Amino acid sequence: MLLLLLLCFVTGQGFLLDGSTPLPKAGTVLTDSLFSMLLNLLVDERNAREQLEQIVKQNQQETANINERFCYCNSNKQDVNVNNINNKTAQLEYRVDVLQQTVHSMQVINAQIELKQVLTENNSRNLEKDITGLKQLQSVSDLQTILMLQNKTTNMEIKQQQTENTLQSVLSSANARSQDFIALLNKLKISDNRTIQLQGEMTNTNNRLNLTVSKLNRRLENQMQKSYSTLNSSINNVQNTLDSAITQLAQISNRAVLSVDAVGGTVPRYGVIPFKSVYTSHGVKNLTSVRTSGKFICEDAGTYLISVFVSTGSHVPGYYNIYINAGSIAYAYTDYESYQHTSSAAIVTNLHKGDTIFIRNGPEIIVQNNGSNLSIIQIR
Repeated sequence: MLLLLLLCFVTGQGFLLDGSTPLPKAGTVLTDSLFSMLLNLLVDERNAREQLEQIVKQNQQETANINERFCYCNSNKQDVNVNNINNKTAQLEYRVDVLQQTVHSMQVINAQIELKQVLTENNSRNLEKDITGLKQLQSVSDLQTILMLQNKTTNMEIKQQQTENTLQSVLSSANARSQDFIALLNKLKISDNRTIQLQGEMTNTNNRLNLTVSKLNRRLENQMQKSYSTLNSSINNVQNTLDSAITQLAQISNRAVLSVDAVGGTVPRYGVIPFKSVYTSHGVKNLTSVRTSGKFICEDAGTYLISVFVSTGSHVPGYYNIYINAGSIAYAYTDYESYQHTSSAAIVTNLHKGDTIFIRNGPEIIVQNNGSNLSIIQIR
């Protein structure tokens, strides 16, 4: 199961950002700070993926080393012990077979000796009966027969003694063989006990190795889970930040930007300076009011930067105001000491949808189209 998990993890293609998030449309204004932030997020995601791959390779190497040591220990130690035990067992079995054959031969010889002893006892009883009968005889021929019988009896007794001596020697040899057999059996028991002890040690070694492998597997699984969690968290953070950046880009791309040049000419007292020549426009859908009356109508509520430059050639003092609807929010004075001069005013204010922005003149002035400009930029 561990090898299958590692194989699946190694052959994986890594973690990629969700490709379903819509990209900014063409023409989106991407600032340097947002581009740098997106680039850093992609670099962090790549570093996290490389770190996870390095951890997996290290864990694979540790698992391979432990398996190699495990196989080496089992193969060498078990083979040596089992070969030694098999050799000793074969020797003992051979000696036991030899002893069994010797005991069988001794049993056969003992049976033969017992048979001869029975025959001898029978002959002795017959001789005793003959002697009893001869004692009743009184002739010389009978005495000779008795002497012959006595000689035969003596010879039989000698043979019986020799047979008993032989039997005693065989019994002594059998006892010695029995002691050897008992010693071999004791050695065999010791070898069996040693074999059982070695088997117990081998079992303990296998259990320790299995425990080590289990601990390593749990450690590897924990590290992999932590790595998965860390990587998933990083990916989620990157995805959330990317979504936020894309949302901000979408908002920025929809913000209004307008730059309008003035139409040169004389502007009457309290008249609207005609900023009608559109120079730059973005995010403004309806420019009809600007081109016809020089007034900007707010389409989306937000915070706006309004700046105006008026170049005039009138050698008279004057001023102009920035109006929102019917109220003035800023003003600027023109210098009457010089013939050709430029004055400016700028303000940041909140606009609501439908508010009208325009520049109203004070005293009558001559507006130059070159250098007179109205700029309106939505900040947020």
